[in-house]
Amino acid sequence: HVPSSVTLEAAAVLPLAGQTAAQALSKANVSECDRVLILAGAGGVGHLAVQIAVATKAEVFTTCSERNLDYLATLGAHAVNYQFA
Repeated sequence: HVPSSVTLEAAAVLPLAGQTAAQALSKANVSECDRVLILAGAGGVGHLAVQIAVATKAEVFTTCSERNLDYLATLGAHAVNYQFA
């Protein structure tokens, strides 16, 4: 179901971010016990890549702004504020 506030065109591209994240991690052969750096972990593709990598039991590091540090920690990533790194 697509909410009335979202156009069909916008809804149609939503799976693309997930597919992009999954394909990138697959091409990198990310697996259990790997250490992975995902840039912009709170972005449209990044937050999905974080979740997929965590699900594979990789140790995930990511960059984000201060306002997203807690969010990414709840996803299981080690988040670094790019403004102070």
